[in-house]
Amino acid sequence: MSQRAIDIQKLKTIIAEKDESGIDGHVYHCFRTYPRDEEIMLLICQIFESDWHHRQEDLALSFQQAKNPATATALFNMALTNDSSDGLYALQRKCTWALADIGTEAAKNYLLEIEKSSNQTVAAFATKRLTHWESELSRKGQVLRSEKHRDFKIILEKYHDSLVNLPSSGQRIIGNSLIIRKLVDSIFTFTSKEKTEEYIVVYQAYKRSIAEYAVAHQQLGGPDFSYARMSWIKPNFLWMMFRSGWAEKENQERVLAIWIKKKAFEEILRNATFTSFEPAYFAHESDWRKELERKKVRLQWDPDHNYLGEKLARRAIQLGLKDEVLEKFGKKQIECIMDITDFVREQKMHINNQHIDRLLIPKERIIQFEDRELMKRVGVD
Repeated sequence: MSQRAIDIQKLKTIIAEKDESGIDGHVYHCFRTYPRDEEIMLLICQIFESDWHHRQEDLALSFQQAKNPATATALFNMALTNDSSDGLYALQRKCTWALADIGTEAAKNYLLEIEKSSNQTVAAFATKRLTHWESELSRKGQVLRSEKHRDFKIILEKYHDSLVNLPSSGQRIIGNSLIIRKLVDSIFTFTSKEKTEEYIVVYQAYKRSIAEYAVAHQQLGGPDFSYARMSWIKPNFLWMMFRSGWAEKENQERVLAIWIKKKAFEEILRNATFTSFEPAYFAHESDWRKELERKKVRLQWDPDHNYLGEKLARRAIQLGLKDEVLEKFGKKQIECIMDITDFVREQKMHINNQHIDRLLIPKERIIQFEDRELMKRVGVD
C-alpha cells in the first residue's frame, strides 16, 4: 500500500472514530503533503464541517494556505453558519479569506452569495474580499509562484475561458507575459524611480537530473546537459504538453517554465530563420540557405494543439537555439526557472478523469511587439 493510501485510510478512521487528537497528529500532515490532492482535501472538508471538534478556525487557515478549489463548498457552508460565541464571527471571516485566496470564479460566486445571504458582519467580510479581488490576484491559488524569485508568477485560467480569448487560426506569438515594476535607488541623486520590465515565459521539458540542476542553479547546465546540441523553447503551454506528453514521455518528465525578458526573446527572434525554405519570405532558396548558415536560431510554425493533443487551425511558434545563442540564453538571459511538473500532472489527472471544467492552464494571450518588420520577417500574421 502506498503512503498516500495509508494517509487516506487514517483520515477515514479519524472521521469514523471522531478522533479530535488525530487532527493535530495527522490532518495537518496531510495539508503539508497533499495540498493539491482533491480526494484528500475533500476528506478534510468532512472533518472541517463536523461538530465533534473545535479546530474549525485552524482548519480554515490551513485551507487558505492550501488554496485548493475543491474546498470552496465546505468553506462556503461554514461561512453561512451563525455560530459565534463572542459575536466576532472569526471562523466566518477566515472562511471568506480562504475563498478569496482560492481565487476561482466559483469561490468568487460563493463570496457574492455570502454577501447577500449572511448577517451584516459576515456580509461585510465578503464585501471586503470582493472589493480587493483584483488587487489580491498575486496571492490567489490561480497562480504558480516561484519559490526562489517571488516576483515571478504565472496566472492561471480555466481552459474553457482561454478559448474565447485566443484566435482560432493564424500565426501569432501567444504566451504568458508579466510586467514587473521595481523601485531603483540612485546613488547620485539619493532618489528612487520606478523601473518597468516585461518578461515572457517559455517552456522546456527535460529529464530529472537536468531539471533539478536548472532549478537549483537558475540556469541550464550540469553533467547531463549539452550546449553542443540544439535546444527548443516554446511559449505555448499546450504545445509543450503535446510535445512532452504531459510530462510522461521519456527524458521529458520534468517541465520547466523559464522567464526571460521580452527584449531577450526579441533578440532571439532576430537571430532566427525558418527550418525550411519559405517562398513567401525569400526570393530564392539560395538566399534562405545563406541565412541558414549565418543565423543560430531555427524557427518553426507548427499546428497548435488542444488539451487532447488534437491539431488546431492556429499555428504556434517554437525556436531552436544553438551555439552562442543557446549559451547566452542558458547562462545569461534566464531570469527565473520554475519546475511546474506537479501542476502539469495535476491537470493531466483532470483530463484522465474527464473533469475538463477543472482544467487550468497558464493565462496566455497574443504578445505584441513594436518591431513590425521583425514580426513580418518571422511570419507573424
